[in-house]
Amino acid sequence: MQLKSYANKDWDAQKKLDVEFVPQKKNLCGPSVIKMAAEIYNPPLPLASYQKISFRENLQGTFKSDVLSAARRLDLVPYKVNSIKELIAEIHDGHPVVVFQNLGLKWMPQWHFALVVGYNLEKNVLYLHSGTTAYEEWKMDHFAYSWQGGGSWAYILLPPSQLPKTVTFDEALDNAMLFEKIKKPTIAKTIFKSMTQKFPDRYEPHLGLANLYYNEQNRPLAIIQSQEALNKNPSEPALLFNLAILYHEDGQYEKAYEMKDLALVATPEELKLMYLEKLSF
Repeated sequence: MQLKSYANKDWDAQKKLDVEFVPQKKNLCGPSVIKMAAEIYNPPLPLASYQKISFRENLQGTFKSDVLSAARRLDLVPYKVNSIKELIAEIHDGHPVVVFQNLGLKWMPQWHFALVVGYNLEKNVLYLHSGTTAYEEWKMDHFAYSWQGGGSWAYILLPPSQLPKTVTFDEALDNAMLFEKIKKPTIAKTIFKSMTQKFPDRYEPHLGLANLYYNEQNRPLAIIQSQEALNKNPSEPALLFNLAILYHEDGQYEKAYEMKDLALVATPEELKLMYLEKLSF
């Protein structure tokens, strides 16, 4: 497996990210990796703070799900890295990658978290902050074997204002909705706003923003975002229905009736009674 085959021709042959190394203490590879990845963007905290939110004392270890939940507690958004090609692309873009490896055997695994912080295309190696060694060289084949042994699990952790180049619409939307669910609306709002730039033809981010503004009792901004959603999907009855209610609550009765009429025209016959019951004005 040659790294060169995944790289663009204009990339530098070697890249090492400037990430402060945190040497691992016994069984604390998870908290150590989270600290390294998080403090690229967040103020430094003692390792014990990361241990508290990601380390299971009873099991003396960290699960993969613990890494993701810890990132969200730190107001960082985890995005999945699905392949070696995506992994080195993220490194090229300046994003270190949290990986899960099996350093042992299939029948006697030794689970380990590390942080990929660079590559060398000529030497066909990756550089990892791992264990007690900074920028440890891993031959590509050896890394791929250990990574596949860990289920090919890899994530980058980014602030909510950033979306990776490789992100899909569905993953970004899932992240925004999850932050809304765990009652971090400011983070959700920032992700939705980023999505409106990356996915300008989609209406869902505007609808997400409208709901968040409505929950904050900011009806004017909820109306603006609902209208943006409708502009991108003008025949969706639910969007027309939402706008009718918003305008009515805002005292803009003429617009409310206009949206109500449009909603009923766009609604399938079998659903019209339901809309009429809800649009009681």
